Amino acid sequence: MDPVALLICAVLTLAAAWVVAQPLLAGPSAAPAAPADGEDPAHLLKVEKEILYQSLHELDLDFAAGKLSQQDYRALRAKQEIQAVELLKALDAAGGAVPGRRTAPQRHKR
Repeated sequence: MDPVALLICAVLTLAAAWVVAQPLLAGPSAAPAAPADGEDPAHLLKVEKEILYQSLHELDLDFAAGKLSQQDYRALRAKQEIQAVELLKALDAAGGAVPGRRTAPQRHKR
């Protein structure tokens, strides 16, 4: 193969790997994303809340299916519950609290 073609392939491969790996290396964001102009911060918090509730539900399903040990389940669940409390406080402070809001999924006893 031509050395120039090899160089171009290597550069393109490295660029693609960097684009794919960048979000993974950055880690989770500690703060919610800043709202775009005209976007309601409370709406963004509500969306984040639904994502977190879905994550809690999936965690419960994984535990019920035996994919997680009780120790791992408790640790992950506690971490996500702390995130949920912080998120709900932020939502209340932003004025996004609504009567009869959905509650977090119940824990499965094992």
